[in-house]
Amino acid sequence: PNSVEQEELLLGVVLNNLQVLMTTDDDFRAKHGQLVLRKTWQILEHNSGRRTYGSKEEELQKKDLSTKAVILLAAASKQRVHTLRRHLKSEAVITNFEVVVKNEELHHSPDLEDVFVEMNWAGRQVMNLLRCLRGPCMLDPRKKQAFRIISRCADVL
Repeated sequence: PNSVEQEELLLGVVLNNLQVLMTTDDDFRAKHGQLVLRKTWQILEHNSGRRTYGSKEEELQKKDLSTKAVILLAAASKQRVHTLRRHLKSEAVITNFEVVVKNEELHHSPDLEDVFVEMNWAGRQVMNLLRCLRGPCMLDPRKKQAFRIISRCADVL
């Protein structure tokens, strides 16, 4: 557990630094933006799938890392760095989006603050949101994640 905690802390620092580079350095963004976003989604998907339910400390670590990933994705969605938005519409992102939201429903303690993965450019695509409400990653309509996704659909429309 100690090495997992250290790895999460390190990944969090890396994500913070990448966010700064992605929003301030045009050359870095042009050369590495797509890769950074793809890897961020992978980190988010892997982290969201971790079964930490019951361990408050691990739950908080998982939430903190996921939040940092979502902040990076949200920063990449801003108007100033709009050139990255197209990378948030790829098929890999669409699949990851559904899985991350479903994982949050399955493996995230209801007592913890939500990880608002839908608050980035991928969450502005109504088809991404609707995929969370049907199919293999269909959200439970009685849980808060489904309510969040429906609310986001209403915001976008």
